[in-house]
Amino acid sequence: MLRMSTRDQHPFLGMLKSPKQTLTSLFYDARFLWAFLILWLGGISGITIISRLQNVGEDTSLLTILLSVIIGGFVMGILGWFLFSILYMFFGSLFGGRGDFSHIQIATAYSLTPLATNTILTIIPLLFLQAHFFQVQSNALSMFSSITLLVFSIIEGVALLWSFLLTVASVSEAHRLSFGKSFLTVFFSWIIVLVILFGMLLTFNTWS
Repeated sequence: MLRMSTRDQHPFLGMLKSPKQTLTSLFYDARFLWAFLILWLGGISGITIISRLQNVGEDTSLLTILLSVIIGGFVMGILGWFLFSILYMFFGSLFGGRGDFSHIQIATAYSLTPLATNTILTIIPLLFLQAHFFQVQSNALSMFSSITLLVFSIIEGVALLWSFLLTVASVSEAHRLSFGKSFLTVFFSWIIVLVILFGMLLTFNTWS
């Protein structure tokens, strides 16, 4: 039986099963439609995490939250893609990286595959909990809701860690850097982005 090549394998599944081979193939066949979908889903996951930490479910309707998450996820995915790609290119070059910017963009997009998968899995607890899904700090949750949120939070944490490690490996492949230098590239980039996000949240809370 002939084994399916990584080029014939779906990029979404390929990044979860054999990321290095899949990414190498994607450098020459980016499949940008899937890249944008992963960016959108990854952005939704990021907005969802921020919304849950802000406990928005207590004073905002579910429809408003979902619209904000879907639209905001697209904006966050695209803007984050450009920002992270630039930062990975900059810091990677400082550490001796030789990757093309187009390869960095592909690596940045497809490394969000675990977070995109997490967004799809979000549908399950969302159907059961609805607005309570965004009330992680509420004392009025039932035992079932609390356990469901705990399980999903663990899955969410695994997806975040997986995406981070996959990003390090992808940037390493794109820049032809060692894992350690790639880790530093991603780490410093995330520090800058987290500082920006913290400043934005602080400003938003001050205005509200």
